[in-house]
Amino acid sequence: YGTAIAVGATQKTGIFPSYNFRQGVFEEWEKIGGERLTEKYLLKPRACFSCPIACGRVTAVPDGPYEGKGEGPEYETVFSLGSACGVDDLAALTKANYICNELGMDTISMGVTIAAAMELYEKGLLDERTLGRPLPFGDADGLIEMCRKTGLKEGFGEHLASGSLRLAGRFGRPD
Repeated sequence: YGTAIAVGATQKTGIFPSYNFRQGVFEEWEKIGGERLTEKYLLKPRACFSCPIACGRVTAVPDGPYEGKGEGPEYETVFSLGSACGVDDLAALTKANYICNELGMDTISMGVTIAAAMELYEKGLLDERTLGRPLPFGDADGLIEMCRKTGLKEGFGEHLASGSLRLAGRFGRPD
């Protein structure tokens, strides 16, 4: 993770899960890839005690509506909160990552659960009244709001907190 070459190679082989795993290619991958993260938001690498690899990263979004500072995101977070949800805004998915970290949630599980909710919304199995808002693929603000609501088990976040399998089953798509 971390280079356009690696992500680009991934794109050619079709293993960058997108739109709730319905596609293996994300057209806007360069907007959320590791090189862009390094260019825009990386402050420094972070290693576990005595580890020479330092795969962690300390990042900061310096301004705008998604301002914040924290650890991550890493590759799995970028796909789950980014391409799996159709979100191509690196600042937004980084903010969602910070929220998950602060509220003790796994970013991969959170992202794929929101992606499942987005697909359910797209298919008409979830409506705005149930969700409390529209939730189409690519909705960066919706991604952030649903992360926060899940961590607080507020509104529709109570359903998201049960995970993608239970969510899909509850709303008519156990498959």
